[in-house]
Amino acid sequence: MRLFKKDKGQNILLKLYRTVNSKVAGQFDTTRLIDILLQKFIQLNLEPNDFYVTGPYPDNGWKSVTGFLNGLKKKGFKNVHHILISDQEDKMQFSFQNWAHNYTTEIEHGKLTFEISLDSKIATEETLYDLADDLADLLKFDYGYIFFQSKNLSLDESKKVNGLFSYTEKQNPDFNKWNRYESSANRGHLRKIYQVNFITDSHVKRLKENNVDIGKFKNFNHAILWTLTESEIADVNKILEESDLLVGNISFDKTEIKRRIDEELNALQHSV
Repeated sequence: MRLFKKDKGQNILLKLYRTVNSKVAGQFDTTRLIDILLQKFIQLNLEPNDFYVTGPYPDNGWKSVTGFLNGLKKKGFKNVHHILISDQEDKMQFSFQNWAHNYTTEIEHGKLTFEISLDSKIATEETLYDLADDLADLLKFDYGYIFFQSKNLSLDESKKVNGLFSYTEKQNPDFNKWNRYESSANRGHLRKIYQVNFITDSHVKRLKENNVDIGKFKNFNHAILWTLTESEIADVNKILEESDLLVGNISFDKTEIKRRIDEELNALQHSV
């Protein structure tokens, strides 16, 4: 008898990225970010109960919004490197990363990374459009996208492997490469082509240089919303299959921006 895994449904994800130097990273308003996020949780009737912050904060995190906020207030919301928030009902996962201000060496290719996954039964593309709009003035993101994925995948798009009491994750090489080079987005590079993409003028310029004028483009706050159908995505991928515009392509490995990011990351490793 053939057994099938139970379909757990889908999540809808919003991911936003901004390239920053050490100074900009240090000036980021974490307090405002958390306020916007918690207001969205209230709107969606979400009750997160697992909060963790990397930095000078408790190793075991907090189990309530009150504890989370009190812990941050005690430190003046300072030195927040990585925030992780989730709930026991598997309705949401959230991650925000801002490591650039934590290094003793000044860097130019740091990044702000905002990633959120919501159960598709409680959130829609419109929900995430609204959230991206709320965040636009604060994050000033260079790039982003919205997509759906199975609940069998984690926030970093790794496959969940269930154990007796918890799960481990089977790493996603494509995501790992993007995670290393996502700061190339402000130079017009893209991770993939999604049905919903938040891009900037630098991306539009690079797309035109690659003879891509497919899909719908419209202004979205400081960015440009680029939407495509599945068939249009296939057409764009065909055009870009050898272009260094896509970080996942082999041709990207020969770019100047990749070399510069590698040099900076290698220098940081040796400075630790």
